[in-house]
Amino acid sequence: MNREEIKQKIVDYVNESDFVAYRDIELIFNRIGFDWAGELELFQAGSEEFTSWYGWNKEACKLINELQDEGLIRSEETDDFICFAHGKSLTFPKADTKKKYGRNNWRRIVFRKALNVSDR
Repeated sequence: MNREEIKQKIVDYVNESDFVAYRDIELIFNRIGFDWAGELELFQAGSEEFTSWYGWNKEACKLINELQDEGLIRSEETDDFICFAHGKSLTFPKADTKKKYGRNNWRRIVFRKALNVSDR
């Protein structure tokens, strides 16, 4: 499966499911045989203070970032329940306020359909 097909699988899933956690995307990667595991952190857009996920390789990070940069999906903060309900969480401290943090504070993120995508 080529990059564009992988990206389309993710976009389709996000458009159908909405509120998609990183763990859901890992499961998509597993189903299609994409090697995603690594040691890289993904950060909340515009900040290296807040980790949004950990444990992906460069190619997987690039794919999810491209989808967001291209406006095909968007991310937003969510609550603990969503992340735990999807079966995986990080062990970093949770960042609860807008105060200045050091590295490795976790902001829970989900992926949502792009704002220009109407409900079907």
